[in-house]
Amino acid sequence: MFLLSTCTGLIGLLFSVNPYLSTSWSTPLAFGFWWLSVVLFLICLTMVSLRCILHWETIAILPKNHSFDLFFAGYILISFGILVEGFVRYCPHYIGSGFYTVAIVFWWITAVLSHIANILIPFYLAYYHSRTFAELSTLWLLAMFPGVVIGVAGPVLAAAIPSISQARHILYMTYLLLGAALPLVLVTLGMLLARFFFMGLLSCLTVVAFMFLGSCIWFLTFGMLVCLATAIKNKGIPFTTGWWGGVFPTGLAGLLAVELGVLLGIDALKIVGSTLSVFTGLLGAYCTARTSAQVYSGVIFNADI
Repeated sequence: MFLLSTCTGLIGLLFSVNPYLSTSWSTPLAFGFWWLSVVLFLICLTMVSLRCILHWETIAILPKNHSFDLFFAGYILISFGILVEGFVRYCPHYIGSGFYTVAIVFWWITAVLSHIANILIPFYLAYYHSRTFAELSTLWLLAMFPGVVIGVAGPVLAAAIPSISQARHILYMTYLLLGAALPLVLVTLGMLLARFFFMGLLSCLTVVAFMFLGSCIWFLTFGMLVCLATAIKNKGIPFTTGWWGGVFPTGLAGLLAVELGVLLGIDALKIVGSTLSVFTGLLGAYCTARTSAQVYSGVIFNADI
């Protein structure tokens, strides 16, 4: 469910950076999406905290068992990283400049935790886990990707704060995060492609999560083709929470395209980014409606979803 908070905050960022939208209404709307993502994050964090308190024995064994639950810790850091960008983009404008200090503190906490996760989770995978190549899935990226997201947020924060000294140290940590996380992400992407090429695509229920590979346009396009081919072969793809795995990379690609288009003055990138932003919004609305229906019916709480 942390992915729901992440995607909500990301959609808000898409509203705030789009050059074709009027800031008179897009910025307040983005601020509203950010607050919604904060609420969702706090709800999810409360649920996780209660599980840790009431059922600590199930948490303590995660590093040494073969469950994929450990990988989902990455979503907590990714979601928190999106919230930190909101502190920088919205809170100083609407609430006060004091939130720059809050953003700096939260960013450093998330950066340190992401760097620790980038080291410990691969270590546990190598030392305690014994998996076959066929078991490799896109969930592995959850353990590697937080460092990239937090690293990308670092320059945004550094450019906004008034202290040059603090900005310089944030950039140093950004280089460290990207240097540690990006090679792991690229290696994992290479292994996933090798797994798909030599052993076939993932199952119908998890193939949508392959779009998480959309950290660049090539992987995003490839992921869409995989989903389309699987839908044709299996006469559709049943809706699961894995569909949210397609919202984040699509929105991330749109965000990067728009910001690069604005920075370099290239209209084609602005159009591509805006198109991906619209698709992200539509996919997010569909996933929200289907997820809400499953929550109401209780289907989402089944182990098979």
